[in-house]
Amino acid sequence: MTKSKVFDSNKLISDLKSLADPSYKDFMAGLLPNLDPKSIIGVRMPALRSYLKGLGSFDEVEVFLRDLPHRFYEENLLHMMIISRLKDYDLWKDELVIFFPYIDNWAVCDLPAKKDLLKNAHDLKVFIREHLKTDLPYQIRYLINLLRVFYLDDFFDDEVLELVLKVDSPSYYVKMMKAFFVQSLFVKDRDLALKILRDKVLDEKTQKMALRKILDSKRVDRLTKEYIRSLSL
Repeated sequence: MTKSKVFDSNKLISDLKSLADPSYKDFMAGLLPNLDPKSIIGVRMPALRSYLKGLGSFDEVEVFLRDLPHRFYEENLLHMMIISRLKDYDLWKDELVIFFPYIDNWAVCDLPAKKDLLKNAHDLKVFIREHLKTDLPYQIRYLINLLRVFYLDDFFDDEVLELVLKVDSPSYYVKMMKAFFVQSLFVKDRDLALKILRDKVLDEKTQKMALRKILDSKRVDRLTKEYIRSLSL
């Protein structure tokens, strides 16, 4: 029988520091102004993905997953990447709920989830509905993003839209994700998105963000952009 490796969190940090790129550290510090720059090592995503491939099974990295809060931004990225690759749906949910309170920036929050989650589309929506009942801004942002990515096509219904529109958070990062949802909805169902914007269902800041995102899109024709601009008046 092959003996499992014992995961060493200190070695992980040492390994990450060996992959650091000082210029990338400075770049990310500018994109993540709410983080202490000292908490950013500066590992580029391709290097982080390669490093992730060398990690062991869930059992082998569980020590790291339980070592919360992490000290470094890249540890949080790895943590979310490990969760995202879990194949067991119930385990994915459990680990996500444990990690939610420790997500402290949009970059970790916005890491993509697997499309395999849609095998449990109904239960996933129930999970999203229940966990939107929180004041944690990055938890809310993550869940709205799941709705944006997975529920604007075959699984779209009135409840999906209601779940997003009724979110009331002062967080800039939540408002921006709501705006991103409306912009994505505009691509899928222009009439519905325009109705939301015309009726000013969104708060003023989110409305402006949504209009700006649509105007910035290269997929929107000139005449439509002129109409969109009129909605900001």
